[in-house]
Amino acid sequence: MRICIYGAGAIGGHLAVRFANAGDEVSLVARGKQLEALRANGLTMHSASEHFTHRLPATDNAAELGEQDVVVVATKANALDAMAPGLKPLLGPETKVVFAINGIPWWYLDELRGNEATTSPIREVVDHERVIACVVYSANTVIEPGIIHNEMPSANRFSLGSITPDAIKTCQALAENLMRGGAQGVVSPDIRTEIWRKVQINTMFGAVACLTGANGRTMAGAEDLRPICLSIAAETQAVAAAWGITISYDPAKLRPENYSNHKSSILQDLELGRPMEIDEISGAVQEAGRRREVPTPTLDQCLAMLRMRARLVGLYPK
Repeated sequence: MRICIYGAGAIGGHLAVRFANAGDEVSLVARGKQLEALRANGLTMHSASEHFTHRLPATDNAAELGEQDVVVVATKANALDAMAPGLKPLLGPETKVVFAINGIPWWYLDELRGNEATTSPIREVVDHERVIACVVYSANTVIEPGIIHNEMPSANRFSLGSITPDAIKTCQALAENLMRGGAQGVVSPDIRTEIWRKVQINTMFGAVACLTGANGRTMAGAEDLRPICLSIAAETQAVAAAWGITISYDPAKLRPENYSNHKSSILQDLELGRPMEIDEISGAVQEAGRRREVPTPTLDQCLAMLRMRARLVGLYPK
């Protein structure tokens, strides 16, 4: 397939390598030093057990690449509206768009908001029939431009789901290619539940990570943080239930041996001075709870402090 990765950072770069391994015709949209490195040296991903380098077409002008079979959007969720116009030249009549992003995605927020759904550039460019959701379970870091470190090579799972019947065959083909490329690609029969499960993890750790500077293993081993994390997990579970989604989190799993030293992406953004996905992850859970009158007191307190911290360093509002 012709696959364009729009946002060739940690996750986008990982996916590009896997699809290139499988023999797909992969191109990249990137910018700045990342683009310079991709053009000069190619894209490298390595882990303790793998090392791959691919030289792939890379540009900051998507119009140079032409229509694609699939576009994988791997930007930050808060960058979607800004990048939406750049998607247009990539979209043919049958092109599907995979959103490999964190949080409750824009199309799902449309469902939750119903008649109050808003308009935005991404909604004007991508209709729901094109959408493929992707829930990412893979820890990656751009350690220098063009080079990605995959921190847990045995745990790279990409769960794909079509939100309408139109994209089911493409989901299956992408999952098969990911498997051939060395990752675990699966087609989820219930992608909305998968989204809530990932959001629960991101929400219970995200704000706490930014307020403490701790990685996943450190937070899981801190007894004084345990009640805060578990309370947020329970609140997220209650919000999901109010929208007809059943998820849970086993408190016994909150142990350091079950987590890595990987820093959550929102903490990485804070430390690097990049726009943070506050409203798109924890803020979206808070909004969904308020729409169904589900209280989220612990999340509310952590969000208030997180927003203030981000505001003081110029990262919020975006």
